Amino acid sequence: MTTARDRGLAAALADARDRPDGEERCAELERIASRADATGDPRTALSARFALVEAYLHLGERWRAVEPVRRMRETVARHPGLLDARPDELTRLRRHQRQAVEALFGTPRVGLDQARSLLDTLAGELGEDAAPVAELRCRVADHLGDEPAARRAYERWSAADATDPVVAVRGAPRRGGPTCWPGGVTRRRRWRRSRRR
Repeated sequence: MTTARDRGLAAALADARDRPDGEERCAELERIASRADATGDPRTALSARFALVEAYLHLGERWRAVEPVRRMRETVARHPGLLDARPDELTRLRRHQRQAVEALFGTPRVGLDQARSLLDTLAGELGEDAAPVAELRCRVADHLGDEPAARRAYERWSAADATDPVVAVRGAPRRGGPTCWPGGVTRRRRWRRSRRR
C-alpha cells in the first residue's frame, strides 16, 4: 500500500529529475535520498542515488559519484532482495561502481582506500578473476606503479578475456589501457623521462 509519505517522496523525486542540471538538482536528489533513508524507503533512496550519480557524471564530476555509489551498495547489502526483480538496475549499479573506481585515476579527491573498497565489493560479487575486476586491479596497480601486481592482474584479465565469447571472436585479448600490460609502467616511466629532456 502506498502512503501519502511515499507519494510525497516519489513526487519530490519526479520533480527533482525534471530540474535542470546543476547544483540545485544534485542537492535536492541528495536530500530526497537522505529522507528516504530516514523513513525506511530503500527503493526511493536507491532511485534518488541513481539519479544523483547520473547527474554527477553528466556534469563531468565522476569523483562525486563515489559516495552515492557506496551508499547504494550499503542499501543493497541491507536489503538483499531489492534488485532481484531488476537486473538492469544491478547492471547499472555495477557500471557506476566501476566508474567510481576509475575516478581514482583522474583526481586526487578519490582516496585509494575508497577505490579499493568499491573494487573489493565488486570482486566479492563477480569473483576475483572476472574480467572487469581483473582489469580494474591491473589499472589500479599500474596507477600506483606496482608492476608485479599489474602483471598478475593482467594475466587474470587476459585469461578472463580468452573465455569471453565476444572477445574470442575478435581475436587476441584486449591490451587494456595504454600502460596496463606487462612492462607498461616501465614504458610510461621511460616516456616521461624522454619528455623531460
